[in-house]
Amino acid sequence: MSSTDKALSLLTALEDHLVREFRAYQSLILLAREERTALASGDVPNLASLVEKKDILIDELMSLEDRRKSTVISWGGAAGCAKRDPTIADIVDAVDVHTSSRFKHLREGILALVDELHDLNRGNQALVLAALDRVDAMRTFLVDVRSAPLTYEPPQAAVAMQTQPSCGLEQWA
Repeated sequence: MSSTDKALSLLTALEDHLVREFRAYQSLILLAREERTALASGDVPNLASLVEKKDILIDELMSLEDRRKSTVISWGGAAGCAKRDPTIADIVDAVDVHTSSRFKHLREGILALVDELHDLNRGNQALVLAALDRVDAMRTFLVDVRSAPLTYEPPQAAVAMQTQPSCGLEQWA
């Protein structure tokens, strides 16, 4: 296999990796939207399931990213790229217009999805923080209710008791 054929084969593999990354990010966005719904409705079991699914997708994305980087480096060697660590931008500059256009669109699409996912995750984080604040407020309320006196005292009686001097045991005897 010539270096040109190997470079073309690597470009095909790279495009496949990018398409799979694009789809994985689309799936993550769908899960983030479902996560938002679960957070808003307080559906904890569904939320736990969604987090597990997101973890699996994130692991898959990390694997795809490693394969993509390896493929780009291999392409650089096969295509005679002068850079030690070539990037997709280097590939776009070195290939024909049609291939360049496909890679540009995939890259831009992935970056747009990453931005959308980032925004969704920030919104979900705000929902989580609001829910934690509500839980903390409820806990504080319940602790205050639990530690309140068991008998009723008018507010003036409680103030009067606090201002009266107390007598020690030796004064009562």
